[in-house]
Amino acid sequence: MKRLHLKPWPSGIVRVSTFLVERQTCSVYLSSLPDGSVSGEGLPWQELAHDLLAGRGLALEAAQNGRGAIFTFTDRRFAEALVLRKYRHGGLWRFFSGDRFFSCRRFLTELKVHSRLKEMGFPVPAPLGVLVVKKRKGLSFVNGYFATKLLPGVITLSQYLQHSGGVERLRLALALGRQIRKLHDMGIFYTDLHIRNILVDVQGNLFLIDFDKAREFPEPLSARFRRANLYRFMRSIDKFCFRGGRFGEVERSAFLQSYEPEPVAYAKLFQTLSRGLCWRRFFYRPGWWFNRS
Repeated sequence: MKRLHLKPWPSGIVRVSTFLVERQTCSVYLSSLPDGSVSGEGLPWQELAHDLLAGRGLALEAAQNGRGAIFTFTDRRFAEALVLRKYRHGGLWRFFSGDRFFSCRRFLTELKVHSRLKEMGFPVPAPLGVLVVKKRKGLSFVNGYFATKLLPGVITLSQYLQHSGGVERLRLALALGRQIRKLHDMGIFYTDLHIRNILVDVQGNLFLIDFDKAREFPEPLSARFRRANLYRFMRSIDKFCFRGGRFGEVERSAFLQSYEPEPVAYAKLFQTLSRGLCWRRFFYRPGWWFNRS
């Protein structure tokens, strides 16, 4: 695969190849590694693009568990098992634009953030690259696919909590609180922080995925951004418990104590979040009654 010598954008990201598949222009973007190499350079990206555009590899179980369009490839054509997530808009935008984007900026920003976290030793799957697909005719919309190595035997935290005991739930709450604190201290705002974006393997280890729309700051997050991110996670826990899941006050308190071990700061954080969640529930819980899927 011939490498194009183009200026990296954003910093640390390089476009290594552009090719045509079924009259669509496909571009591959990879992340520069500390040793001077780039991630995912040895993958047969053109063959992978053919499979994706043909709809092969779609993981129906992942879609049913709320993870959107996920594609997995475990056959011998590839040196290692892969998983690709197709980018889609959320909220009201999903009804109008679905999986179409005006630029690839959002995809490449995630690749940059994800690669940095991997280099820092965070429990994230190894990033391989981004595939951007653009039709040759019509409006200049693009589709994007984010590729990582496949984590074997993992399930979502929501699935794991359904079958775990109180001691195990407490252990996971403590471990997760420490990881999120490290993330915030690094200046990473994890926009999609919820229990379906946290995976657990057979040994009970946690992994964070899906840093789409994550924001990276040059210094630790401010108190306002920390609270906003914690509200997002607590809302997902509320929704999980509303639908029959188990993650009680003991586990929630353990999560926050692990996040903020200093007693006075913890008490203040607990009070602030409890007060904020109280009135927020008034707005978002009614919608759960009408959408129990």
